[in-house]
Amino acid sequence: MSEYHIGYPVEASVYYVDFNTDYRFWILKISVDWDEDHYIFPAKPTKRQIRKCKKEFVRWSREYLRDFENQYRQTMTDLTGRPH
Repeated sequence: MSEYHIGYPVEASVYYVDFNTDYRFWILKISVDWDEDHYIFPAKPTKRQIRKCKKEFVRWSREYLRDFENQYRQTMTDLTGRPH
């Protein structure tokens, strides 16, 4: 799995959300050039929680890239009759 490198900076931003009600929360937004994900926390996320979410995001992105490449290769093989 180490052969799939994202190659883009993974950015993390933390936002506080308050709708002037009793329900307030924090949102952690993790993004890379082509995708982003949001995590909701009842309290401000710690650096450890942010690192953990970033690792999960990178792991998911690598799996997505691997699956996308395999699907692309299979499609090209089906279309041309030659393996790519």
